[in-house]
Amino acid sequence: DGVLRLVSCSSAIPIKRIDLIIEALSIISNIRISWIDFGDGVCLESLKDLAKRELSNKKNIQYRFAGNKPNDEIREYYRTNPVDLFITTSSTEGCPVSIQEAMAAGIPIIATSVGEIPLMIRTCGYLLSDKPDKKEISDKICSFAANKKEVIDNMRKAAYDTWNNEYNSDNNYARFLVEMMAL
Repeated sequence: DGVLRLVSCSSAIPIKRIDLIIEALSIISNIRISWIDFGDGVCLESLKDLAKRELSNKKNIQYRFAGNKPNDEIREYYRTNPVDLFITTSSTEGCPVSIQEAMAAGIPIIATSVGEIPLMIRTCGYLLSDKPDKKEISDKICSFAANKKEVIDNMRKAAYDTWNNEYNSDNNYARFLVEMMAL
């Protein structure tokens, strides 16, 4: 329908840098975007205020702060709603479950180059620098939106395949058991 559907999922705390997503969206004018953020925390009210100031007058941007939801509700959201792209701008990470869950749903990723993220999204999205600014983030969103359907479909498949081959606990447990039995 011509709308890029963007999801973020993290605690609303300073190290997650959700304000950068808002600032990046504020400078995009040529793409219709619907963004939903899952999570809460000490910065949620200030993020809502920032979004109201920066995004409420933009006719091409819709946004919603959905609050904290259990993982199963987020997975259900992915299953029952169209989602084009997952984004995180965190300044530090390990191996984020939020990215794993998005990949399990076949959702391409835009994420910062911190922790294990560069290894996670090799072929299924766009890597930001570890300290991106709003222009870098908006450029990656626009680059993703400019892709042809087949490129996005390939990213979706790569996201799912990466999750299934590397992060799917059922597969990992089975491989672990086989390796332990061989010892």
